[in-house]
Amino acid sequence: MRGASRGVAGDQLAGKQAMKLAKKAGMNVRQVVTGEEIRYDPAGEDNRRGLAGCVPLYHIAAAAAAEGKTLDEVAEIAQRYADSMASITVKSTDATHPQNGMSFGDLGETDQMEIGAGQHGEGGGVRVPMASSAETVALIAPKLADHVGLTEGDKAFVMINGCGATTLMEQLILFKDTVAYLRGRGVEVVASMVGEILTVQESGGFQMNIAKWDDEFVRLWNTPAHTPVFFRE
Repeated sequence: MRGASRGVAGDQLAGKQAMKLAKKAGMNVRQVVTGEEIRYDPAGEDNRRGLAGCVPLYHIAAAAAAEGKTLDEVAEIAQRYADSMASITVKSTDATHPQNGMSFGDLGETDQMEIGAGQHGEGGGVRVPMASSAETVALIAPKLADHVGLTEGDKAFVMINGCGATTLMEQLILFKDTVAYLRGRGVEVVASMVGEILTVQESGGFQMNIAKWDDEFVRLWNTPAHTPVFFRE
């Protein structure tokens, strides 16, 4: 089973080629595509990128395999998880190339932040004035919650992924404000990840990932899955 970022041509091409080689080698593989980023796309194209949401998905899939589920069952659970989550990146400073120091973006020294940047700091988002944690959460958390269909009484997973230069204290403040928003909406946060999980050099900012969970996701998340496992057929 492989994961890929939807809409990124190079990733899709490499993934498809890897599957062909795996099948040629006699391996039984399935495709799971993550593309949980939500952003405004004026062209109306399905060009969503996969962000840090793949990390909890890996654990869910591994835990399902550890329970003895078939490859098809694991792939179905993994894709269902991928379809239950949404992410947005907020970039406050650009990363630089480690060899020549060139910036990966053009935010410069502005007092702005970019909502909808890519995993590696790519542009394409909406620039707004720099805001506080609570103000930023109020901008993006409703978009994510609406996208995954969270309603009163639902369970949710929340991830705050630092982009590389955001301190853990700042990430925890963002997490606190996100939990407070969801609690006000009647949604229970049953699991979380906070930290530098998938970073971009010294880029400032964060990714917020929210997933709508059911009892199966909760059980699988709480199932230890630390080693590779074999699927039964």
